[in-house]
Amino acid sequence: MTSPTRLRTHLAERLRTWRGAGLGRSTVDLASGQHPVVDIDGDRRLLFSSSNYLGLSHHPAVVAAAVDATRTFGTGAGGSRLTTGSTTLHRQLEEELADWLGYPDCVLFPTGYAANLSALSVLADDAVTVFSDERNHASIIDGCRSAKSAGAEVRVYPHRDMCALRGLLDARSTPHGLVVTDGVFSMDGTVAPVADLVPLAREHGCMVLVDDAHGIGTLADGRGSAAPTPLRRTSWSAR
Repeated sequence: MTSPTRLRTHLAERLRTWRGAGLGRSTVDLASGQHPVVDIDGDRRLLFSSSNYLGLSHHPAVVAAAVDATRTFGTGAGGSRLTTGSTTLHRQLEEELADWLGYPDCVLFPTGYAANLSALSVLADDAVTVFSDERNHASIIDGCRSAKSAGAEVRVYPHRDMCALRGLLDARSTPHGLVVTDGVFSMDGTVAPVADLVPLAREHGCMVLVDDAHGIGTLADGRGSAAPTPLRRTSWSAR
């Protein structure tokens, strides 16, 4: 039996290797809201890494609504969505979002990570091949890992390469397929060729899942990277 001390040594070595490869990360503590200029460790700094593109986190109407909601419902969900964590506000927001986006329904998740992990875990099994862009967000990659644990095949195609994707779709061995892509890729700002991807996937009888966390509110009329196409999404998220 491995002792806890040996396990700690093993984990410490893994951490040293990770940091040696330049993969170590640490948190920074903001002492102010996510404005263009923020207070970090006693310094005033420009903030370029926030996803608060539209400034909604400090919009007076949003803040007032959050205060009102807290007065009515308190500060904690008190349980999962399926037990006591679903409120009339959740349902109202889902209905309004679905109507705005032009889709029949909408489901809220607490984070984009939870949305991607949940969707891929549920949609993919041993009858499904998942086709994932090589530059997809880390949450999609973790979702693909979860899908693999359920028996799904995962095929990664070169970034935005529809010819390569067509080849993989042609070679699919499972009855069903799911193509998953970021709408706007968070690391380089490129936009997925959704207008080409959707008909290609449908031609091969595959579903499409678009993580539009960085597209909603910023592209087209605000409805995101998939707005110009007839794509019908089942969920969206904002990280």
